[in-house]
Amino acid sequence: MILLQTSQLHKSYLIDPVLEGIDFEVQSSQRIGLIGRNGSGKSTLMKILAGELAYDSGSYNRARDITIGYLEQTPSISNAKTTVYEYCLEAYRDVLDKQNELLELTRQIAEDPHNQTLQSIYAEKQQAFEDANGYSVESKVRGILIGLGFSPEEQTKSIGLLSGGERTRLELAYLLTRDYDVLLLDEPTNHLDIAAITWLESYLQNYRGAVVIITHDRVFLDRTINRIFELEAGKGFWYDGNYSSYVQQKRLRYEQQAHHYTSYVQKRKAEEDKLRVFRERSHKNAKFAARARDREKKLARMEVIEKPLWLDRSMKLDFKPSQTTGHDVLKVRQLAKRFGDKQLFSDLSFDVFSGDVLGIAGPNGIGKTTLLKILTEELKADNGEFMFGARVDWGYYEQSNTHLNLENDLVTELNQSYPELNVSQIRNMLAAFLFTGDDVFKTIRSLSGGEKARLALLKLMLEGKNLLILDEPTNHLDLPSKETLETALKAFPGTLIFVSHDRYFLNQLSSKMLWMDQADYRVIKGNFDDLSDPSVQELKPTADAPAKRRPTKPRKNDKTSQNQSDTDQLRQLLDEEKNLESELEISWPDIYNITDNKN
Repeated sequence: MILLQTSQLHKSYLIDPVLEGIDFEVQSSQRIGLIGRNGSGKSTLMKILAGELAYDSGSYNRARDITIGYLEQTPSISNAKTTVYEYCLEAYRDVLDKQNELLELTRQIAEDPHNQTLQSIYAEKQQAFEDANGYSVESKVRGILIGLGFSPEEQTKSIGLLSGGERTRLELAYLLTRDYDVLLLDEPTNHLDIAAITWLESYLQNYRGAVVIITHDRVFLDRTINRIFELEAGKGFWYDGNYSSYVQQKRLRYEQQAHHYTSYVQKRKAEEDKLRVFRERSHKNAKFAARARDREKKLARMEVIEKPLWLDRSMKLDFKPSQTTGHDVLKVRQLAKRFGDKQLFSDLSFDVFSGDVLGIAGPNGIGKTTLLKILTEELKADNGEFMFGARVDWGYYEQSNTHLNLENDLVTELNQSYPELNVSQIRNMLAAFLFTGDDVFKTIRSLSGGEKARLALLKLMLEGKNLLILDEPTNHLDLPSKETLETALKAFPGTLIFVSHDRYFLNQLSSKMLWMDQADYRVIKGNFDDLSDPSVQELKPTADAPAKRRPTKPRKNDKTSQNQSDTDQLRQLLDEEKNLESELEISWPDIYNITDNKN
């Protein structure tokens, strides 16, 4: 059964077309992933389907009496004095009213126990309450809230005290408590940690209604959807299967388009060359003039094939360190941090060596971002210490991008950071990051989250650091930009430490994983999937201060040592000192100019 359907749907903002002739439909129980680059019109189409936005032309039809639930990226929640639990429970107002009626009837029967009419009404109301699964309402609400990361204590919290991300999670919980015919979810995994995302995947797999999802989480798409609708240059394209299947189908479609376009260009050029020759000879011979007219008509009738949009139409990202580090990049020992009554982590110890890619994951609020802020000296640890190795020059990407000056335009922002670059060079670099035309003169304040992320990555790339510390670098990036970032980081010859909830990203990049949890932490060699493998051993930190090795004194009965020349002994001493210097690059920060953060 078709629940929603659009035909030749058009939508423009001022003079800029966003959707051009979109044919889209949702059938019962379908799972549809709505994908496309940032700015391609995904949220616009979703708002139209939800009835929140008018379209310019075309048609949009819904099946009669269907219910639609819609999660927008920044939902507005009223009644700020209500608690988290009470807000979600209100989704069952009809069931709660039935429960209140039963309570009132119970009171009346207690006063008049022999009234058969009251008992008959009570039996009828109780059956209706049971048919509505009234006894399971409270447990269902609490289960959904816990699944989405709200602890029992947080469920008693007033909505007015929630952050923007927490409000989005709460609105998602409210929608999931209802059984809609169509559920429209715009970036539902934003603000969810890995445990909550995994729970949501399972919940949606068993959801009785149809679901349309906008998300950049590739693992989530693979596990929840069975069709993909991609918006590209205002047009829509259908693909059967999950995201992995889509990637293969799209590559094949692009290859076919490239072949057709190349053939078309060759044929058109051949016809244009003949036309030019006939025109050049037409003044000499009337036959050539007639042929020229025939060629003109043939060219006019020839179908015009547009140049295909290539998969590599993405930002040009290339991280190149200006110098290399020593073997030891970072030592963290017994690091601890508390905020108020909450202990984020304690006794945290791990090593990072040259070329390592350390992925950091764990529940929300466990201190992952706090750890990065300590390493970048934006916060101080309560206990413990960390030490960078020789020649380590780190660069930091923060997810909130507060290091950008919101009042600057893009050209000014780069010019202030890199005054040696002229405007032409800056505009070329911005164009490589998909900022073209008048976009380069926009204020940073007016940029979208994805645009700010691209600008911050450009600035980080220009710094030439050999240790990159990244906090949720894939947030706000569309799928092509994520893949471009992955490719660039895989080719990066330096060392990488990053926090992410993106399981695909963690699996693609990590050579080591640090899993942070309330109970403890784990460091393993491998990627995110290896965390669930019981055979994978944990990595233990090396000795904090390697013992100084001294040259072995010659023994009296050792003829080789006794006969060793003074020159050989001196060479041995120099070799021992070189080894010692290498081992102590981290152990003696005051000698090697290494950051030592002690509290």
